Amino acid sequence: MENLIIKNIHIFLFFALQGNIALSQESSQNPILLDAESSVINRISNLISFIKLEINQENNFLLQADEATASSLDFSSNEWVLNGNVYLEFNEINILAEKAVIKFSNNGVEEALFEGLPAIFSNVNNLENQSISGGADNLTYNKNAGFISMNNNAFLKQGNNEFKGCSLIYDIDAEKITSGASDCGTPVSITIVPSE
Repeated sequence: MENLIIKNIHIFLFFALQGNIALSQESSQNPILLDAESSVINRISNLISFIKLEINQENNFLLQADEATASSLDFSSNEWVLNGNVYLEFNEINILAEKAVIKFSNNGVEEALFEGLPAIFSNVNNLENQSISGGADNLTYNKNAGFISMNNNAFLKQGNNEFKGCSLIYDIDAEKITSGASDCGTPVSITIVPSE
């Protein structure tokens, strides 16, 4: 049988990480819990597909989607394609999208591409304890660069202030907002609400 269908799947996965950061090491060594309503293992294409997927690794990440496909269950180096009600929570960042491609490395999210109308993210600004939220048709997260790039109909709200443009970049660590490419012909628009 080419496809193996598994109903009500509940899998514990444990992968060791040899990282440098203690907190990252601890959270990445926690078991990874994968729950799905059903799954299909296609031996010809070597793909595993899931319906109503939830993947959770305590203190590291939570991932949910209506449909998901991966080539293996190895989170040390793998890519997942997700469709429908995609939700990712990690490093105090929440992202909602309709589609996503997420690359895992060392049992954590390394890079992610999100699509939606719009795809939306939120993050709590630790310096001022303000929520920062934004979105665009396309969001890109890159762990090494430490930023979220918003392209096509980008918007970002920090406190009462709003930024709009075709491309915005949010630096997660520096908590800084930068205007991206200007070649779309639309200027960046900033609405500043004065403090009372």
